[in-house]
Amino acid sequence: MTKMLLEILGMTNFCNLSCSYCTWDRKKYCPSTKEEIAKNKSNLEVIRETILEKNDNIFLVSYLGGEPLYYPELYKNVLNVFSNKWIQIISNGILINDDIIKSAKNHGKTYFGISLDGATDKANRPRFGNNLHYYDTIIKNIENLLKEDINVLVLCTITKHNIDDIPYFIDFLSNKFSYYIDIGQLAFPAHCVSEYGYLDFLPDMSQVEKYVSFIKSDGHKYPMIERIYPFYELLNNYLLTKYNQRKCNIWNWMLGLHFLGDEIVKGGKFKSYGCGVRGVINLGSFDILSEKSRTFLYNQTFKNKDFNIFLKNEVPFQCRIGCFNDWGVYDMIFNGDLKYNNAEKWFRLFKDPVVKKSVEIYKERNSLFV
Repeated sequence: MTKMLLEILGMTNFCNLSCSYCTWDRKKYCPSTKEEIAKNKSNLEVIRETILEKNDNIFLVSYLGGEPLYYPELYKNVLNVFSNKWIQIISNGILINDDIIKSAKNHGKTYFGISLDGATDKANRPRFGNNLHYYDTIIKNIENLLKEDINVLVLCTITKHNIDDIPYFIDFLSNKFSYYIDIGQLAFPAHCVSEYGYLDFLPDMSQVEKYVSFIKSDGHKYPMIERIYPFYELLNNYLLTKYNQRKCNIWNWMLGLHFLGDEIVKGGKFKSYGCGVRGVINLGSFDILSEKSRTFLYNQTFKNKDFNIFLKNEVPFQCRIGCFNDWGVYDMIFNGDLKYNNAEKWFRLFKDPVVKKSVEIYKERNSLFV
């Protein structure tokens, strides 16, 4: 296996929002002690020394929760320990402040995935409830990040509550942040996941048809859509049919380490997945402090050509979860379904020669057994 992304979930039950479509059990915020901060750093260092240093093709570490910025000391640990890697922080953007920005700027390769579902009260109410003023806070914080030359992905989850307003949202972002979009500093990979259907969050067909019509007729006018238009074509089809036509290979280049609850500061136990996006290909439970446990994870993840041991010899593997997530853009870039020169224009991450080389190595190695 040739991995390029390491996903780390930490402090998963702690968040400052109560999104109505989130199924995590939220816990009351408790500040980290000095001992817990030190424990967190130690666990991250073990990850670096036992996983990253043996697999230098991993160029990106994604850190999420919970809300990671609830614990700024842990956020700084991530940046300090993975000082030579690109780091993606998934956040709702509310708690970004000057100190958070300064740390990201000093790191030099940190960017933020900011969850924001629109530019209207209707679109944001499922996430913000009555705290609709959060929207202005997030927009201001995105501005502050961009002004400090920090890259931003706006992560928009399509639901029945915001799909009608997405054309306005795209137009708003395109006008307000036109300069940053033009240089690839701000990007917009909209997405949809099927699990929200059981909570009655999926849009109805009349809503979908209007959205699809907008993308087909006007999508090419907006660089942040045009540069990855094949992705949006597939998203259109997914919304219309509830079927993802694209064979997903995220499991082939992602490794997920999920430290559930507060295990990342109090212990070291985690679950690992071939694809952490929806918990696909459960590799089992592990302990980062156990050499035997780490060795088993390493052997199965990086030495096997595929996951047959977990898939009961089902070849080729095709995910049946049925989500259409934002990592799908990266997957299309890595597999050549999106032209790399368009990827470089879409998001500045892909202009880095190290990233480009890692993708080339992935394609070369992957072609040997796919």
